Order: sequence, then C-alpha cells, then structure tokens
Amino acid sequence: MNLWLMDLPAPFSDASKPSAPQLIKKREIKNLIYCAAGSEVLEIRLEHAQSYFVKLRDILAAVEQLIEATANCYEIKTSKAFIPAAGSRIASHAHKTGAVFEAQALLDTAEREKAEKWKVKAKLAIAVAGDRDWFIDQTETIWIKLDKIRAHCRNKYGEEICLYTKADRIGVDAIVCAWARSRKIEIIIFKLNWSAYGKRAGFLAVDAILK
Repeated sequence: MNLWLMDLPAPFSDASKPSAPQLIKKREIKNLIYCAAGSEVLEIRLEHAQSYFVKLRDILAAVEQLIEATANCYEIKTSKAFIPAAGSRIASHAHKTGAVFEAQALLDTAEREKAEKWKVKAKLAIAVAGDRDWFIDQTETIWIKLDKIRAHCRNKYGEEICLYTKADRIGVDAIVCAWARSRKIEIIIFKLNWSAYGKRAGFLAVDAILK
C-alpha cells in the first residue's frame, strides 16, 4: 500500500482533481487502446495499466473519504463551515464558479460520449470457437448456421446479437468474424496471449469467453 501512496502528489491539496499519476495512466490506457491492434506485448501492458489505474482510483477515493470525514468532524466540533484554504472539498460543488462548472460538464459529456462508442449495444451474445482446420470452402455451412441462430434470437427475443470470439486468423474464428462483419454485428475479441500463457492461451481465452 505504501508503494502506491508514494505516487500520489499531495492529495490533501485539492481532493477534487485527479492525481498526476492517474492522469498519466489514463492517457497511457487511451494510447494503448488505440495502438494495441492485436499486439500481445501491448495487450499485456494494457492489462497492467488498467490494474494500476484501478488501484490509484481506489486509493484516491479512500483519501477523499478521509478528507470529507475530517471536514465533517471540524464542522461538528466548531459549528463552522469548513472551507479549505486551497483546493476544494469533494462535496463543495457550491464553491465552483459558473465557468468552472460548465467546463467540467463539457468534459464529462465528452467522456460519456467516448465511453458510449466503446459500449456493446447488443444484449445477446453468441460465442464461437473452433479448430484451425476448417477451410474457406466450408464458409457457407457455418454462415447458414449462424444466420439461423441470429434469426431465432431476433424473432424470439427481438434483440440483435454480438459475437464473442478468439478471432484467430484462420479456421472457424476467421470464418465467423467475416460473417459478423458482413452482417454488421459487433465483435468482442478475446485475444490469445501466447507469450504469457504458452499452449494454455487458447483454453484460457475460451474460459474468459464463457465467463
């Protein structure tokens, strides 16, 4: 825990602002999402960056709670409102100027719009994983079966489906990905991490899909 706290820049100075390490890690995650493109090395870095970011966020949330609890104790003890000499309290939105409030609202809206782009809209998912031994001349057989499954889901539940897959470049995975793209169906890829797990990568990817 102390190792993480060492990275936080004077959290009591302004509890309403994210820490520098948190902002840096957030930018790193955005860059990795943009650049990953199937790279196993970058996928591992992305997983580590997300884990680090979550820990930073949890630590800052705990610090913010401590600050607010301390301020509440001060107000109860002195019967005076606590207004920090520098920075701001998390609960003190009233101290924000109109310009600051509007600017923050603008940034929040932009973040929500960006998150919406990455959101999976389909409420039903099918998972497909198979051998590499299926050849391109067997595409029609697989596509017909998938079309039947999709039609059944749409007729019975009135919902579109999305595809969970390992997205291998040959075999069944390649065939079903081509089908999904042709039908404009969302594809959620569970990448095989060969460098980290070796021959177990395929089994672990399937386990992740099923979870």
